Amino acid sequence: TNTSITIMIELSNKEWLIERYKYNPSEDGFYESLFALTNGNVGIRATVDFEAGGGIPGCFFYDLYGNALAVKKEIINALNFSYWSLNINGYPIYLPATKIINFRQILDMRHAFIYTRILFEDGFDNEVEIVIRNILPANDDKLMISCFEINQFNTKTDVVLSSGVDWNTGN
Repeated sequence: TNTSITIMIELSNKEWLIERYKYNPSEDGFYESLFALTNGNVGIRATVDFEAGGGIPGCFFYDLYGNALAVKKEIINALNFSYWSLNINGYPIYLPATKIINFRQILDMRHAFIYTRILFEDGFDNEVEIVIRNILPANDDKLMISCFEINQFNTKTDVVLSSGVDWNTGN
């Protein structure tokens, strides 16, 4: 059976929001930092495409430090549990190689969530939309919720969403 859970969150007033309307992989590092989300105990960088190489995905815990070369201790870039990747008809989706039709990313600082919506054409004339909601509840210091929604508009193809833990940029 297919089970679907939809999490709807009403956006805060404009003064609580930071919005991005265009995706450029060369700006990933800047926007990952600007859209970083934390609840005071755990923080994540707002990575759009984990395979693009323009940013440095990250997940940090306030109490997780390790030895370093230049200083005694440094905060550790831990296992990143906001990782995701997408395959369509057996081909991995690499966002910089797709035609992005519409892009929107919002950091809601009041409700502690990041909303990302990407509508793209995959190179085989398939229009696919992925919506990602990352939520860091303030009342649970080590919990993050990631909700994914995939919509196909002009065709029905095999879509595989992989989510899980990644440590490619860990230290």
